[in-house]
Amino acid sequence: AAGFVSHATRCGIDIDEPVTWPWQDERVRRFLDDGTVKATLEGHLRQRREALLAYLDAAGVPTSGGSMEIADIGWRGTIQDNLAHLLPAVTIHGHYLGLNRYLNTQPPNALKQAFGPDRNASDALADLIDFVAPIEMLSNSPNGSVVGYEPHHGTMRALREADAAENAVFDTCSRHFQRGVLDSATFWADFLRTHAYTAGDLRPLSLQIWRDIISAPPPFLAHAYFQLNHNETFGVGGYADKRERPPASTFVLALVSRNRRRQAREFLRHCGWIPGLLAASNTSPAFRAAVRLYLTAGRAARHMTRMREGFRGIARR
Repeated sequence: AAGFVSHATRCGIDIDEPVTWPWQDERVRRFLDDGTVKATLEGHLRQRREALLAYLDAAGVPTSGGSMEIADIGWRGTIQDNLAHLLPAVTIHGHYLGLNRYLNTQPPNALKQAFGPDRNASDALADLIDFVAPIEMLSNSPNGSVVGYEPHHGTMRALREADAAENAVFDTCSRHFQRGVLDSATFWADFLRTHAYTAGDLRPLSLQIWRDIISAPPPFLAHAYFQLNHNETFGVGGYADKRERPPASTFVLALVSRNRRRQAREFLRHCGWIPGLLAASNTSPAFRAAVRLYLTAGRAARHMTRMREGFRGIARR
């Protein structure tokens, strides 16, 4: 680790500074292109690869051929891509709630389909994946995230890291939502069997429920979300504490201050759920009013910009 720090420093990287888009950062690219760093990482990756293969084999996953099915909520299937590269002789079918546009070339043995929106095929229903963090919260588990694998009593087991603040929200909210889903599964399975309904028949209602959850959430659900310490380790390298908020004055001053405007934009981008922020019972009336003022002013400014561009287009004709 100390060697990595020195190489990162030479490449101009401050290890205490978060890097939002590391794959686009020239400093990160220089760091990863360093010969010593490459050799160290490749050795580490070989060890991790062997441990993962042993774990998959112990779990009964085919590793030398055939096919397998996986299910996840979304949103790009990057974990499926990694498995497809690891197991090139295995065809992996992925089933997702929704899919956003892929960031990488898709492996030929990775096949994906979405129950809801798939922005790789169409932008229809794209609004459903504008805010995915609340859906992730409802789909969460108390078991933490896998951080590695180790031998255990002649087999391999996953090492997990759980966060107490994240699990507290699971216990107060997500657990009860999931119990309701499971309790209703028996009824719906019998209903579908006796009435010959298909997933396609239920899809419009399902998507409307999804849209209602993210665009007009009940206050108790939004309250739970903004108590969350959300695990974004795989995405941005750490936990996102949804309890943190700037003062309401930030949004009012954003109307006249470029620096405050930047702060407001950053907060709204990281909060992950603007309709939930406005609906949450733990959002003060002053904060809610300030955010609404800022959003309304932003919409008005964008409308005026479009009008001016339209007038210029007419004048050029």
